Amino acid sequence: MIIFKQLVLENFGPYRGRNTINLAPNEELGNSPIILIGGLNGGGKTTILDAIKLALYGKRAEYSNRNNMTYREFLLQCINRQIDIGEYARVELAFEYVFDKRHYHIRVIRFWDKIIANGTDNLSVMIEDYPDVELTDNWDEYVETIIPAGLSNLYFCDGERIKNLAERDFIPSALVKAIKSIIGLEIVDRLVVDLDVLANRKKREIFDANPAKTTEVEKQLRELENEREVLLREELEKKEAFLRSQEEYNKVHQQWQDFVSKNEARKQEFTQKIRYTEKQIHNLTLELKRLAYQYLPLGFIKTLLEELEAELQHQWLLKQLEMSQNLIAERDEKLISFLKEIETKPEIISAVDSYLKKQRHLDRIQLQSKKIYLPIKSKTMANFTSIVGNLLPRQMEKAQIVFESLETLEEELLATVENSQDNLNQQYETLQQKLQDVQHRFLQAKSDYEYVRKRLDEVEGKIEFLEAKLDNYSDRKVEDSRAQHILENIPKIKETLAIFQERLTYTKLNKLESEVTTCFRYLLHKNNLIGRVCLEGNLTTPEEDNLIIQLYNLEGKLIPKQRLSAGEKQILATSLLWALTRISEKSLPVVIDTPLARLDSSHRQNLVQRYFPSASHQVILLSTDTEIGKEEVTFFREKQLISREYILKHDSRNHRTVIQNGYFW
Repeated sequence: MIIFKQLVLENFGPYRGRNTINLAPNEELGNSPIILIGGLNGGGKTTILDAIKLALYGKRAEYSNRNNMTYREFLLQCINRQIDIGEYARVELAFEYVFDKRHYHIRVIRFWDKIIANGTDNLSVMIEDYPDVELTDNWDEYVETIIPAGLSNLYFCDGERIKNLAERDFIPSALVKAIKSIIGLEIVDRLVVDLDVLANRKKREIFDANPAKTTEVEKQLRELENEREVLLREELEKKEAFLRSQEEYNKVHQQWQDFVSKNEARKQEFTQKIRYTEKQIHNLTLELKRLAYQYLPLGFIKTLLEELEAELQHQWLLKQLEMSQNLIAERDEKLISFLKEIETKPEIISAVDSYLKKQRHLDRIQLQSKKIYLPIKSKTMANFTSIVGNLLPRQMEKAQIVFESLETLEEELLATVENSQDNLNQQYETLQQKLQDVQHRFLQAKSDYEYVRKRLDEVEGKIEFLEAKLDNYSDRKVEDSRAQHILENIPKIKETLAIFQERLTYTKLNKLESEVTTCFRYLLHKNNLIGRVCLEGNLTTPEEDNLIIQLYNLEGKLIPKQRLSAGEKQILATSLLWALTRISEKSLPVVIDTPLARLDSSHRQNLVQRYFPSASHQVILLSTDTEIGKEEVTFFREKQLISREYILKHDSRNHRTVIQNGYFW
């Protein structure tokens, strides 16, 4: 059983944006069968029917307005004209499939844009809200098992199609195909085709089994056996060469692995040594920078500084001499006074006084001859002397030691790097070249051995094939007789199938005629008018227009179809569709567009009260306000036959239809 749950129309036809229709029967109303959708002509009713077909069948469905358009042209026509760049059209149909007491929730999605690069839509199928890639890839085959496209016109139809069926003398070919499918004639047709295929295959088998080929096969077999002997000897030689090269390759490859493993440790040792040396160099460089930030740069002018120091010392002494002249004069006077007090001899005092005056005179001469132009304090002089005479020489000596250490470390680092690289590179290149050489020999030997093995396998395969062919020749007579027996019996089987098809047609058509009669009398509500409805024609022929509906009264007399009114003809067409759905044994929803077109009130009431409530477990009616009017919808509501009601509001100015709850009344 199939139950439609939801239909989504997005930028499809007059439906702009995403529009969702809940089609699930309302459990609160007892799962009433009817979903009533009202809309005026041109409002988008038929678009809903097309959307259901499109979701299920894609390009294989029949649409209301496709005519002779390609599928790509049809899809472009279905896109809403107000769609923006980058948007797409989309239809989704969600339904519940009940099989073997299990419920499957399936959602079929098709979408496309204005480009449609591959000429078709994009399909995605989901089960329980999860994408199913396998089901998507095989959707056309799967949908035929649950909702066959050949039966879609029975369940998804419009009033115009029913009207055309009512007015035609012959049943349309599409409906004839549906009838043949329902009563099982398609299976018989497929069996006949399969028998033809089997007959052709057996004829080819008999033709291929020519015993005259035996001598040629035996000759080929001897040649192949000789070639096999040569290849067996060559295989032995190539195998020995291959094993030797493999052993050599394994040995060198092990040496290579040992070298890599061993030298990895040496590489780490060299790396650690290099890093330690680089760290020492870095520390000594920092020490040089620290010295450079102090007095070391003054070493460039050390001679000038020494000359400056001597001049400063001389200037300082002159300054001291100048400052002490008065003190010396006072001291000399005190000395002379002291000598007088101790009664020193006058000549001694005179001599001392003369000497002291002479010395003061010499000092004045010296001060007058040398100008003091660098006045300096004693503390500053002491600091300058300490820097030039002590600190600067010590820092220069230390810098020399650091610089010599740097040169030594850099030489050691360069030697370490060169030795490690030269030694490892030389060994690496030598061993790598050796490995490449033995690998080349190994691969060549392997290729030669595999080539011989392949040739040997091919020859042995041909030998086995020819031996089997020779062995089979003895059995082919039996097989040929069996094939001949099958060929002889296929025409008989076809005759039996033709008889079976005729009897099946008679039995199934009787059942269908009885069902059509029952439905027609029930809907027409005139039990005294029709005795039986018959389908006359030959369903086993490929011609299309060969099946007609004949009416007979209770006395068995033919009733000309022309005697029926237009409404009665539509009731008859509806009865045929209803009967087909009833005997198809498929519980599918019924969707009818403009269901009561051109019917008078009496026939309309019969369909409203008798057909729609019983047509299926789910009946979706797409109606105008003149078909299912106020009186009809009141009847549905009073009988609680409606699960959901929708009305299609069409805005002609914006060319847009909106789906709303409710109906016209």
